[in-house]
Amino acid sequence: MIENNNILFLQTAHKADDDRVLYHQSVSLQRHGFNCHIISITGKDAKYKQLTDALKGTLSTFHAAAIICDTPLAVLVAKRTNRSRAVVIYDITEWYPSKKNLRNTSALLRPFKTLMLIMANILAGILADAFIFGEKDKARPFRRLFPYKKSLLLTYYPLLEYITPRPANTDIKRQLRLLYAGPLTREKGYHRVIDAITMCARCHPQTAFTLTIITDSPLPIDQPSLPDNLSLNYIHEMPFQQFCSQITLHDIFFDLRDCDTENTRCLPIKLFYYMAAARPVIYSDLKAIRTAVPELAKDDCSLVNPDNIKDVSAILHRYLTETSFYQTICLRNRQLIENQYNWDKQEPTFISFIKLLI
Repeated sequence: MIENNNILFLQTAHKADDDRVLYHQSVSLQRHGFNCHIISITGKDAKYKQLTDALKGTLSTFHAAAIICDTPLAVLVAKRTNRSRAVVIYDITEWYPSKKNLRNTSALLRPFKTLMLIMANILAGILADAFIFGEKDKARPFRRLFPYKKSLLLTYYPLLEYITPRPANTDIKRQLRLLYAGPLTREKGYHRVIDAITMCARCHPQTAFTLTIITDSPLPIDQPSLPDNLSLNYIHEMPFQQFCSQITLHDIFFDLRDCDTENTRCLPIKLFYYMAAARPVIYSDLKAIRTAVPELAKDDCSLVNPDNIKDVSAILHRYLTETSFYQTICLRNRQLIENQYNWDKQEPTFISFIKLLI
């Protein structure tokens, strides 16, 4: 019998409705009798004093047995403010420093900021009582530095109940519904997606191509020149459960981000949701994907060189001309999620880990 079953999430990099915490971790904890509370102070508001005041106010009434933190700052605040001696868990899903941490930093100050963030991350590792890791690569340095501390690998798999796949489109030669979700930047590969689909659309004038783009980026002022059979549909980012429903309306998903040193070691979260929707994915050939989902590396249509637009277009062409192959990949991807890569498989280990710590 657990004497104190209060779990507090302290977040400075993720919003209160972050899917990992709100729709997965806290759901599982509450199913098993825990009480959960989320403090999220992000962006410019994520200052030490504001975070400390918010945590003090919460801990005065919500006596946490464990505080799960998402950044070095959150770990530091939890340790300094935590007079009840709750277990502090560092849930590591980000690199520190990452490209976004150093964005808009001058070349002169960049080395100093990089060193400062590295030291802050190491300090968080020293202070934390235990670790949760979202990915193997991000776990490696902490397991080497702190091999004696308890840790758990808890990947970004979806809870199956959130995504109910629709039957696969049996007439993609008539209408092909494609989707890209993310920033409209070159680094994330938005231009590559447009170029590859445009190339394929020009070769298949009898097919109506629709590319849905889910983004919070400002829409481009200058639209690309598109063939008559290709239309773009821009949608603003939406709440998590609405997103899970929206993706089931599409036939193929894209993510052609740069394969740089950081990206190739980061596992894209949406990958698992797209697969759960029982559809093919066309992703940049990232090392993190090959490690986490080796089955995708065994075919020649899921992982690509993002700069080879001709090959990406050829994959679309294959799906249009070999509809049985398209159906096979749809079924394969859903089966992988149902059999291996789903949250339900992870939940027992996660709950046991929390119970062991508190």
